[in-house]
Amino acid sequence: MTKFTILQTFIILSTLGTAITGFSLGLWILKIYDSTFLYSTISFVSLAPQVLCSPFIGSLIDRWDNRKTILLAQIAGGIGTIILLILFLNGNLYSYTVFIVIFLSSISKGFVKNGFYATTRLLVSNENLRKAKAQEQIGTAFVMLLSPIIAPFILNHYGLSFIFFIDIVSFILTVILFILYKIPNVKKDKAKINFTTDAKIVWAFLTREKGLFLILIYYFFNNIFLGGVSILVPPLVLEIANENVLGIIMAISGIGVLTGGIVSSYSTTANKPIRMILILNITISVILILAVFIKIHPIIIACIIFIVMMLSTIVNILTNTFWQSIVPLHLQGRMIGYRTLIMGGAIPLSYLLGGIVVDYLFKPFFSENSIGILPSHLTDKTSAILLFFFVAGLISFLYSIITIRNSKIKKLDSIYIQTTQNSITTNND
Repeated sequence: MTKFTILQTFIILSTLGTAITGFSLGLWILKIYDSTFLYSTISFVSLAPQVLCSPFIGSLIDRWDNRKTILLAQIAGGIGTIILLILFLNGNLYSYTVFIVIFLSSISKGFVKNGFYATTRLLVSNENLRKAKAQEQIGTAFVMLLSPIIAPFILNHYGLSFIFFIDIVSFILTVILFILYKIPNVKKDKAKINFTTDAKIVWAFLTREKGLFLILIYYFFNNIFLGGVSILVPPLVLEIANENVLGIIMAISGIGVLTGGIVSSYSTTANKPIRMILILNITISVILILAVFIKIHPIIIACIIFIVMMLSTIVNILTNTFWQSIVPLHLQGRMIGYRTLIMGGAIPLSYLLGGIVVDYLFKPFFSENSIGILPSHLTDKTSAILLFFFVAGLISFLYSIITIRNSKIKKLDSIYIQTTQNSITTNND
């Protein structure tokens, strides 16, 4: 697991550089254009391409050399940041140029993420898989913790060009490591790439147990409901505080992720991961519903964000552990590809949905009306964002309650237990 830890550390380093760039560009967009929609569009174009292309990326990963794939994708990501730097220095950095470059860079990130995901089972034993997934989330937590603190400081003191420079250096260091290190490869599928055939293989696996497809559909719609909440937190905070306070709150969200990762790495009560996932999502939904009735203050927002991110991290770890345990090694790339398309596809949609609903539906409504559960002194934008939290939480709550009572969903935990026990028995033999 040592090699896994080293490789993952450098990928996280590169991710930190990219996160600092993304956070800074978000602040730059909000400052220049004062648009929640354009701000949420950055997150959309950074996720949508890799999500939409994930089935194709997965098919290629199951056939290509993992190390070379990750290496070339990292180089492509670095070139994207270099283009942003050149555009900025020449005074040609506009919202649409940012969107185009981020759109293309997103595809390279998809190859890195899915490629390393497919490699995990080759670097980590099945017994240590949940620990590895928790370790990944802890790394993500440090990114979330540091990027919102570092980005505003560097942006205010050294400017956007220095942000791009840091990102480029992080890419270079990661590329050097992957040139020096070798990654084991599972026996690759030598058949000619046929995306239709690959889709049928994945579909056959998902329909072997009806609950597998049902839980994916649950993830899709639940992510649409709750994904928009995360993108609306920065605009909400900036309505009542400044960029420094936003950085602190986003850092606290990183502490929540870190806490969730640590709790998961030491917990031994995950024999029923699907049931636990649904219970945690119900809890998150209740918190969002109740948030509307609590006084809006940066400290209150920070506490809510901490709890929600901690619970969400545990959900992510349980989800990844479940799927990586039950999916055969030779199918890991294609399965993560289609799973990303279904589960992750909802996230960029929710980002757009959040911005559109707040700016063009709820905000105009509050300019002429009011709702009794919300304080009258709040701005139209703040009221609109809080109403979105309430509606998203309520829909997620009802959907999770229905799903947890489904008999086909309940059966998935038995499949997980059986697969894990069989794997342990095979390793002991």
